[in-house]
Amino acid sequence: MESGHSQMECDSVHAAVETEWRKVPIYSPDGYYTLVRVARKNKPYTVHELGHKDFLDFKSFSNHVLKNKTKDEEEKAVHFFFKHDFTYPSFHELKVAKQATRGTRDTHSVSKPSSVPESPPGISALKQKDLLSLCSNGSIPHTYAEFYNALRVDSE
Repeated sequence: MESGHSQMECDSVHAAVETEWRKVPIYSPDGYYTLVRVARKNKPYTVHELGHKDFLDFKSFSNHVLKNKTKDEEEKAVHFFFKHDFTYPSFHELKVAKQATRGTRDTHSVSKPSSVPESPPGISALKQKDLLSLCSNGSIPHTYAEFYNALRVDSE
């Protein structure tokens, strides 16, 4: 198969969203939800809105637990911590074997990675100042100023 001569279902989704994006101004992250919903007229895309608490910390999880693991507890091939279906309420469990000292094997059962920190990351004070100046000069409609003013600012 030649590179560039294939098509995946997601290609048409990306094209539809990109076409709509050129027509609709977006001033806050919530605008992307609406953009994707209206990108296809006949059968609108279903958008699952996720908040900060819907994400898990896979980085620390993978650093100390996953070591080239490719099968789950049912011996199905996997490449990472996973769900078979987005609507399934919990994750499948991986059995992770780590090499202990002197050649003995220590098997740990891992149910899921830890949650991300309670509050979402903040932005720099300079970035917030720039965003609010865009609201002041009319580049971003003033109705969005409250959203940008309420963003958490990280102390530097």
